[in-house]
Amino acid sequence: MMGWLMISGSQFANNKDVIMFLLINMEGTAAAWALPHIALIGEKRAFIKKPDDFQWEFRKAFDNPDATAAAKQKITKLVQTTTAAAYTAEFRTLQLEINWNKNKLRAQYQQGLNWQVWTQIAMMTPQPPSLEALMESAVCIDNVR
Repeated sequence: MMGWLMISGSQFANNKDVIMFLLINMEGTAAAWALPHIALIGEKRAFIKKPDDFQWEFRKAFDNPDATAAAKQKITKLVQTTTAAAYTAEFRTLQLEINWNKNKLRAQYQQGLNWQVWTQIAMMTPQPPSLEALMESAVCIDNVR
C-alpha cells in the first residue's frame, strides 16, 4: 500500500483525501470495517488521520497473527479438485508461507494429488527427482487425461 502511495500520492491534496480514497474503495468485509472510519474522517476522535494510521488499523483488523500456522493447516487440507495446474499454483502459494523441508513438501504435494494423476506418476521410471519435477509431471499428465 505504501508503495502505491509513493507513486500516486501526488494526486491527493492532503492526507485526509488519501484516507478517504482508501476507505471508500474497500469492498466486502473491509467496506464494513471502513464505514465507521469514514464517519470519523476529520474529527479529533478519528483513529485514522494519516496513511500510516490506515495501514496500522487495517493490519490490526485483517492480518492473520499466525500466517504460518494458517498456511500449514491449509496446505495439509489442500487436495486437487480441478486441474493439477490450479492445485500446483495454490500449493506453491502456501509453500511460501511455511518452513518445511523438500521431502515433507513433496510428500504433502503427492498426498493432495488426484489419485489418477498420482497413479500415473507412481508408474514413471525414473521418478521425478525433485518437487519441481513432480509438479511439472503432474501438470503434464493432468493436461493429457
